Amino acid sequence: MSPLEIDELTYPNERLARLAEQRQAILVDPQNNMQAKVARTRVYLHGFEGTILGDGHYNEAGHAIFARLVGQELCGALMKAD
Repeated sequence: MSPLEIDELTYPNERLARLAEQRQAILVDPQNNMQAKVARTRVYLHGFEGTILGDGHYNEAGHAIFARLVGQELCGALMKAD
């Protein structure tokens, strides 16, 4: 964070939220929902066998939960548009 002069780890999410609002676009920000899922299930959503679990890219479980969140957001937006 220091080399990029960023104060918060959520900076990219906040920047995307502002852009989505400006463009009136749907933003699926999985941060809080996915962290809550990890706390409930204790399933790692990042990392792969033979690597550091909980670090890096989404694994199969992470992608499945993110896909579900995207589907819920899009369906909710479609229902509001009707």
